[in-house]
Amino acid sequence: MVVQIKEYSSAEEIAETLDKEISETKSTLGEYLRRLDDIRALAEKSKKIREVVMKLAGKKSINRKPRRNIRRQPKHSARRKPVP
Repeated sequence: MVVQIKEYSSAEEIAETLDKEISETKSTLGEYLRRLDDIRALAEKSKKIREVVMKLAGKKSINRKPRRNIRRQPKHSARRKPVP
């Protein structure tokens, strides 16, 4: 964890610093959102191309959903096998 101690000479300086940091954060968020939109558009194009290729190949289109990696634990029964 990093801790910074800053000194300000006035409340105006604090307000200016906060406004600057907010502006930088908004700008960074905007860039991330633009990247996300680009990636989303690319994923949609890729999905459409895959569907066309599968259709041309005569295979059924498979809508893949991510699998959840959950293993079920076996239920312990009241009866236990005797130990030899």
